[in-house]
Amino acid sequence: MSLALKRLYLEAGRRVASTPALAEFADWPETPPARSQIPQILPVTAKIAALSGDTFIEAIAAAAPEAAWRQTYTQAEVGRAYLDEYGWVELLGPTGHFITDELRAFVGFWGPALQYPAHSHPASEIYLVLKGSARFEVQGWTPRDAGPGETVEIPGGATHAMKIGLQGLLVFALWKGTGIGEDAKLDAARDDQPRKAAL
Repeated sequence: MSLALKRLYLEAGRRVASTPALAEFADWPETPPARSQIPQILPVTAKIAALSGDTFIEAIAAAAPEAAWRQTYTQAEVGRAYLDEYGWVELLGPTGHFITDELRAFVGFWGPALQYPAHSHPASEIYLVLKGSARFEVQGWTPRDAGPGETVEIPGGATHAMKIGLQGLLVFALWKGTGIGEDAKLDAARDDQPRKAAL
């Protein structure tokens, strides 16, 4: 386990503790077991490694070349241009760099003006925007714009999508509850529910 990934884990824990919505969403494990993984480089890895900002963003950038970056979707589902501007890493979770079955923690990146298609997963989720912005569209809710420091919580099973802003989007996200080991699946959005304000 690299020092950069250990530092990223410590910074993630500090960010959870200092962000009331994240601290209320889930308990952050202090000393989970670590798993060595071969770094997986994506087209966006170099962009993430070049990011600057607060200590958490700097830790993400420093650890980027040593992390196992992934993509959930295929070129047939979302297109080559999307895959060239998108990636995520599971920092904590059943298959993460740090291991637990109780929680998943991700860093995710999307390039400018991407449309993250409607999708769903059984686990409940909370996003913390670190850099950039997005319009979060959740089935039955009024769309909500969120920028740095803002959180958006999404119930398990809810169909949701994102329109990424012109500066791209870097997020830290937590999953908990049923099905945390299941990845998201693309899902035709429905608009047959009453609309209400998003969380």
